[in-house]
This record gives sequence, C-alpha cells and structure tokens, in this order.
Amino acid sequence: MKKALLLLVTIAMFMTCLPMAGAEGTGYPYDGTNEPIRILRVAETRAVDAGYSGWGDTPFFKTWVEKSGINAEVIEVADDAGIMLTLSAGDYPDVILIYESAYNGGLNALIEENLAINLSEYSEYMPDYEAILDSHPSYRPYVTYQGGVRFFANLISPDNIVTRWRDMVVRQDMLDKLDMEVPTTTDEFYDLLYAMKNDLGVENPLMGNMWRDVLFYEGFAATEFGIPTAGSYQIDGQYHYGAYEEGYRGLVSYYHKLYEDGLLDPNFKTTDESTSQASLLNGTTGVHPTTGARINTISARSEDPDFKLVGIGSLNGSDGTRAMFSQLDPLTPKRINAYVTADSKQPELAVAFFNWLYTEEGTIIANFGPEGLCFEYDADGNPVPTDYMLNNPDGMSFDNMLYALSMANGPVYVIRALSMFRFGKPEQRAAMEAWDQNDAALYKLPPYSINDKALADEDAALWTDLNTYIRESMVQFVTGELNTDEDFDAYIAQLKSMGMDRLIEIEQIALDEYYAK
Repeated sequence: MKKALLLLVTIAMFMTCLPMAGAEGTGYPYDGTNEPIRILRVAETRAVDAGYSGWGDTPFFKTWVEKSGINAEVIEVADDAGIMLTLSAGDYPDVILIYESAYNGGLNALIEENLAINLSEYSEYMPDYEAILDSHPSYRPYVTYQGGVRFFANLISPDNIVTRWRDMVVRQDMLDKLDMEVPTTTDEFYDLLYAMKNDLGVENPLMGNMWRDVLFYEGFAATEFGIPTAGSYQIDGQYHYGAYEEGYRGLVSYYHKLYEDGLLDPNFKTTDESTSQASLLNGTTGVHPTTGARINTISARSEDPDFKLVGIGSLNGSDGTRAMFSQLDPLTPKRINAYVTADSKQPELAVAFFNWLYTEEGTIIANFGPEGLCFEYDADGNPVPTDYMLNNPDGMSFDNMLYALSMANGPVYVIRALSMFRFGKPEQRAAMEAWDQNDAALYKLPPYSINDKALADEDAALWTDLNTYIRESMVQFVTGELNTDEDFDAYIAQLKSMGMDRLIEIEQIALDEYYAK
C-alpha cells in the first residue's frame, strides 16, 4: 500500500500531463502463456557495456515482460543493414524497432510492405497509448498515416524542459567585470562582444563549433531582420525558407560586421568543440553556443571559483518584437519507433505489450529503468536514480546507463521528472529557461513527411544542390567574400534558377497534407 501511495504522489507531481486511459485498460498482467513475441532491433551495445548479454537480457526488458505478463524475446542484429538483411530473408518478427529513416523507403515502404500495420484496428489493446495521443494536438497526426495509427512513438510531455537544450551562454564573471547585463537585442549583443575585446582583452569574444546551428538555423539574431530563422519555418501553415528572403540580407550583414570587427572567431568555419571549450575556460572567449548538458561538464573543468555560465536567449527585435525562433525540439522527435508487422501471429498481444510502456507504472519504468536497481522513491514520492546509475562501477555515464536499462530514445512518453534530474544544476535550468523566452512554437514546422515517393525523390534531389550552395554562400557572406550589397540579389537569383520555388511548392504540399490529418 505504501508503494502504491508513493506512485500516486509521483504521478501527481511529475505526470500532470499524462492522461488516464480512455478505457479500463488491458488488464495487466496477462497470464504469460503466450508464445514469445519476437522483437527485431539493432543491438544496444551499451547494454553489453553494462554487463548484460544483450538488451533482452537486461532487468528493464525482464521487468517489462513480468509487469505486462506477456512473453517476448529480442532478436538483435549489428546494424540497420542487418535488419534489412533479416527481413529480405523472409524472417519477419512480430515487431520491428527501427528509425523510420533507416528503412529503405521510409514509413511509406513499411506500410506498403505490411511491416507497419494499422494499429487502430487493435485500439482496445492500447487504451493508454490512445489517451496520450489525444492529450496534445501534435501527437496523433505524427503517428497517423493512411487512415490509422502506424507506430508506437517517442513522445515528450508538453511541460518537459528537454525540448530547449541548446543556445548561447556567456561568462557571468566577464559580465560582472564590465558591469553589463545579459544582452537581449542585436545592438546589446554587439556592445557586449566589443567591450569584451576592447576592455577585457578577450581575443575571440564569440567562438563555437555550433555556430551554423545557433546563429543561423536557430535564429539567434534573426528577429531584428524580420525573419525567424535562416532555415525552414511556417507562418499560419505557409512554408518559408529564411535564407531565400530579403531579411536574410540583414542577418548575414550583421554577422559579417562581427567578423570584420574581430568579435567572431576568425576560424569559425573549422574551430572544433574542444578548442572552443578550452578558449571559454581560459578566457580567450566569453560567449559560446552550447547545450544544457555541457554547461555542467564545462563548469566542472574550471579551476576559477568565479567561473559561471549564464544563458543568452535568442535576441529580441529593437522595436520590442519578441524573439521569434530558437532551438526547439518537437514533442514528437524522430527516434526509434515500434512497428507491428502483418506477419505477427499475436498482433493483439504485441500491441498490448507496447501499450504497457504508456501506462502510469510503465511510463516511470520506461523513463528511469526498474525500481530498486535504477531508481528509488524518495520521502516525497519522487523517483530518484540510484547510485548504480549515477556512479556505475564500470564508469558508464548516467545517459549511457539509461540507454542500457530503460527505453531511452525508443517508444516512451518522456516525462519532466527525468529531464529535471538530467538537467539538475541551477545553472542548467536557468539557462534553459532563458532559452525558452521566444515564440519559436509559432513558427516551428511540425514533423511532417513527403508521402508521395516521386515528390520525395524530387525534393531530395533539389535539396542536395540547394543546401550545398546555401551553406557555402553563408560562409562567404560572413567572411566578406560575397558582399550583401553587390552579390545578394545574384544569390537569390541563383537559388531560384536551382529550383528553390519548386522545393517550397513540394514542401507546402506535404505540410498541407499533414494539417489535413
């Protein structure tokens, strides 16, 4: 009874976004007399590193079988090619665990080849999964194709801070020396970098190997110039590409000024992460794009007691416009999905087996691993990882232990409780909160796909050349090899001649189909 009460407290505190099943449930545990459900997947090497013969031998998988009461076994192959080889030999399992992109032809091919059956025909066996799909508007369209739910997915709870994990940081001790605040506009950001270089003697005020992601595609300074990002975005369901719009001229001009004035690392094209981190630690850099996880690891390496990193969110417009974009993961990330095949002799049990992962108890265990070994409940009913997970005797990191002993990046409802622990340092949480101060959710594209194979092939062929040209030109505009006054119109004309309008047309067709679902 005490354990049950603790579980209820945990659900109340950390799983407020987890809906109750729309039916009474599937009656776990089953009687355990079924023939084993065969699950095909790429080998989880971290399970072997943790001392187990394979993923199917781990306490997590054994707990899943025990709690659901449904027998299952895991067939592991070396890589995605091994999955294709197994299937081509006619050895079809009940369930395939695989990235959609890893299968030749993607989801459409999986459906056409009966390797992703319509799970909606077995909805009575997945009431918990159905309830979660109905709890947020982005979930069901993501898993629905050709009239039915096609896979068990990795879904992130709406209150989860893990969706904001990368942006800019600045050394707080340098801000203090300059008596400056965290910048919120492009002018303030320039002034900070200028003061670092000229007042503190910082050699390369801005450095980082993630420059292309943060500065361009995640829209760090784009709002001032009227575009959310240099990459893809939407406005009210209309597809846009920032680097094909007039506002991009102002964005690359801004970064060229940083480069020309010596405020951006002159080797920004080739600087690697270790060099960038070392520069941040030794004070030759003061501003650095990074991740929430690396805030902790970088800070731990500093011997300076005053060293502290604080987050800089995407910059607002000088006219008061709230920052439009940033790094923002969808609540439906592209991770390993579970597909039930038409060859399954027990599709009802296969569906019920994976539905267990989305029950209240299953969600906790799928996130943290088995109770006792991987986590314990504290006095307040909160799941807390054990020393075995945090200080593994084999030296494995906490994240690698999660891959070995939980569902990790597979089908699971990722809850805030786990993310709050993974990013538990005050500096990490504060930075991620700063990175959250923008309107990216309004402009972020949903995780749609181009379903028509001919259109998908055409889009891919167009994008190969367009992407190469955009990325090469991006560097040239920053360094000044291309001049925004003299060369920008020709750059736009070149994109047009290469088929950019057609690519946007194809993307719009796919986006319309997604919203029609």
